[in-house]
Amino acid sequence: MRARKPWFSPSAASPRRMSHRWRLVLGALVAFFTCMVANLVLAQEGITANTILLGQSAAMSGAASELGNEMRAGALAYFDFVNANGGVNGRKIVLRSLDDGYEPDRAVANTKQLIGPNGVFALFGYVGTPTTLAAMPVFSRAGVPLVGPFTGAEVFRHPLNRYIFNVRASYFDETDKLVEVLAALDLKPIAVFYQNDAYGRACDARWRNASCRSPPRPPSSGTRPTWPNRWKPSRRWRRKRSS
Repeated sequence: MRARKPWFSPSAASPRRMSHRWRLVLGALVAFFTCMVANLVLAQEGITANTILLGQSAAMSGAASELGNEMRAGALAYFDFVNANGGVNGRKIVLRSLDDGYEPDRAVANTKQLIGPNGVFALFGYVGTPTTLAAMPVFSRAGVPLVGPFTGAEVFRHPLNRYIFNVRASYFDETDKLVEVLAALDLKPIAVFYQNDAYGRACDARWRNASCRSPPRPPSSGTRPTWPNRWKPSRRWRRKRSS
């Protein structure tokens, strides 16, 4: 492995059909790549005279496939638009996507493949907290940036990782806002049902922290299996009382 120096539908075939938010997000990403490429002095892996190669690991199959496929389709819609209008400093954006099925081990293997010899310039659009968390040590050690991961987990924000560039709100921000709205509406009792993985546990922990400061406090919480097993029989779910 080398070391380096330092939501929308797939039917959206045109940027005109994108939401304003996604146009802003993807436009910011293109601006980011423009700045990076413009300031290169030495030749970099993943960049040729005509292309900029980005790599993505996401769920293209399995229970979470809609997340990965739609993330990829949305990005490609905008990248195609950019490429049709001259690209980034004359270079076309090429996205190489690998399927991880929302499984951390596969995400790690995909990341090693993407940043190996003749690999990508940067990683882009990883989908999910468990998969991105498993891949983080790999691309961080290699000094390869990850731009726009589709996760709001705090671990990708604090402590600061110089190779991660977030473009969405954190789960903590979203959970705080949910608690604020529920408190304002005086809705109770409240129960929390969360996904039993790094993503779900982060949201549950933040909910408890936020609800202590701004009731209502959830009287109970429950878990369900993580994405690949989400449609297993309900007897596999467990319920627990909060203390």
